[in-house]
Amino acid sequence: MNYNKLIKGLFFVTLLATVASCSDDESNLFEDPHFASFLGLNTSVLAPENGGAVSVKMGITEPQSQDVTITFAVTDITAVQGVDYSISSTSVVIPAGEYNSSFTITPVDNDEFNEAKTFTVEITDVSAAGLSIGNFDEQSYFRTVVISNDDCPSQSNLWWGNLVVQDVGGNTFGGTGSANANGDCDVLIITADLPDAGIGPVPFETTFTPSAPGATSGTLVVPAQTYCTDCSDGFDALYSATGTYDETTQTIILFYSLDRTDGANFFTGTNIINPE
Repeated sequence: MNYNKLIKGLFFVTLLATVASCSDDESNLFEDPHFASFLGLNTSVLAPENGGAVSVKMGITEPQSQDVTITFAVTDITAVQGVDYSISSTSVVIPAGEYNSSFTITPVDNDEFNEAKTFTVEITDVSAAGLSIGNFDEQSYFRTVVISNDDCPSQSNLWWGNLVVQDVGGNTFGGTGSANANGDCDVLIITADLPDAGIGPVPFETTFTPSAPGATSGTLVVPAQTYCTDCSDGFDALYSATGTYDETTQTIILFYSLDRTDGANFFTGTNIINPE
């Protein structure tokens, strides 16, 4: 096993991730400097049912000498406004001389099990004559909002938010948990450096299976995925794991393996994960 090359590979990927994260900043650089848009690169907004109000930011690429009003249309798909969510307004005002403002979406928290529900938000008008709507692609002026349910067969939402991750026999570090972009039940996205190999936070999709209908514990699986590209002698590193969860103790245990794409094993380990 060539650990030096692995560490170099992990450092390189970490550097790329750092550079990429800069593009998600509110001061995004665009080819056209005169427009209004949503801020950030995600095309969807995740609003957990029991997560409270979610703030959505809009901005302009250069400040104006007078207030700018950005108007947007809200279109229900499977969500129903007033039943599944409320929205603070259908426009935002960016004060003169400033770059951004926001509106809020508040999901309705109920005790009903259902699949995730969605609606869309699209910028339709900008009051300043010198500003256009969006910049070339849909992600700048359009968002899909996903209301994820918290009454699923397994209460995977117990682990939404900040997590404490222990690599047994090694370090303890932080991570986050969330629903996936579709808001699917029994799926938890754990974003952390689970193998604790120095690459930085990576999102892993974990699927929960209750041990019996209504059970508060069960098993979970993290399918093999690429953790590090070209990390050792030209081979990728693949992460996979199986484990257990317990809603009573709010504990996830993952037994993981980090392997090369040629089948060789880097190392194996165990994570214990709890809400912060």
